[in-house]
Amino acid sequence: MVSLVWGVGMLRTPDGAPRSPDNRDRGPIMDKKVPPPLHEAFTHPADCHVQISSLFIDIANSTSMQQNEPEASWVPQLGWFYEKVSHLLSELRSTVPDDVDAKYLGDGIMVTATSRYATELVNFGIRVQEEVNKASRRGADGTKGQIDFNVSVGVSSGKAYRFTSPDGLVDYVSKAVSTARRLCDAATPRAVFIDEDTQMTCNLSYITSQYGQAEGRSVAEYIGDRAFAPLKGLNMPIGYYEILWEISRFGVKGETATNAVEQAQAREAAHATTSAALTTAHSKPQRHSGLVKSWIADRRFGFIASDTGEDFYFNPQLLAYDEDTDDIQIGDRVAFMALPPARAGAAPQAAVVLFEGEDADGIIHATPSAERKYGWIVIEDSRGTRHFVYLPSEAMPAGMQRGERVEFTVKVGHQGASATKVRRPDEPNKPKQGLSSAA
Repeated sequence: MVSLVWGVGMLRTPDGAPRSPDNRDRGPIMDKKVPPPLHEAFTHPADCHVQISSLFIDIANSTSMQQNEPEASWVPQLGWFYEKVSHLLSELRSTVPDDVDAKYLGDGIMVTATSRYATELVNFGIRVQEEVNKASRRGADGTKGQIDFNVSVGVSSGKAYRFTSPDGLVDYVSKAVSTARRLCDAATPRAVFIDEDTQMTCNLSYITSQYGQAEGRSVAEYIGDRAFAPLKGLNMPIGYYEILWEISRFGVKGETATNAVEQAQAREAAHATTSAALTTAHSKPQRHSGLVKSWIADRRFGFIASDTGEDFYFNPQLLAYDEDTDDIQIGDRVAFMALPPARAGAAPQAAVVLFEGEDADGIIHATPSAERKYGWIVIEDSRGTRHFVYLPSEAMPAGMQRGERVEFTVKVGHQGASATKVRRPDEPNKPKQGLSSAA
């Protein structure tokens, strides 16, 4: 986090009233017990112990954004983020009878509610991701969206001490709060992670997303397999689940997966009988974009610097089209699917790599609809790895159907590849021939 700034507008004072930025107008006093200061809270556990669910939202690569972009660019984006989350918080508070406390932390936001509303809190995290995803989406012509960032979300549940902070605001001390923050740090942009306590506390039957509703996704399809991730400050990996609110999972950051492998190997040497239970990272690929960082032509391999800050290995067999090998330049903008490292200690791999501006072909996997203004084109390589290319409704000619083969021009944004100039194979701009595309 870049800064720690207490309470911008949405925190609550001990009497329960919304706190204005200058704290001069607290509104009507609510009939509720004011918690004591923290040093007294431990001596009054009956009054201060509560079961909470804590959600943490963090803007990815915010430090880089603030250092490399003018204030006229990133400050309005941060303002949009605050206003959008504040609006969604108002909607959440209208449906949750108990207090929902929020704390604004520079480029992140923490939201806390009692654990009986864990389901609503997870859905709130999904709503935030959907709004950020919509606002950051590039147009068919490549123009930037309203914002140019993504966020990660972590949710954790457990016992907390509720107390009044020195500046007069209600706050919490809890392992759950720390775990939510660390889960958020471990998640890649656009991911929503929940810990095992939240998974057991919330009602998964009511988890929902716009994409899931449009696709008729079942309850089981909203939650990924149980996985483990090493979190900063913890000796053992923590179990978590990814909420599958979009077409595919997003997974953990590359350095988190690498640390997980290293920790698993160390435990295996000391505890061979239990090491198998400490498997970490998801194996399903994730959509990424970035720049070619290096390319060693004579050795025929290189690395891609992802927009998430990770480095990914690639070689000609990992490109979508073999002939791209002859034209690779450092700085080329690319989109790819992230795969785990080929061996322990190695970098993760970039697969089905597509280059900005190249022509490609694939199969329509999902078409835009009235409820969902986008679809997907899928390209599959010879190893079965699928690259899902975003298909905006305005780029898709009328009459095209799911399962139809199409050709298109690749546009690369921060969220991966999108299709422009979509056309049938018998129309102009015939794409290059490379790896096979399959439904």
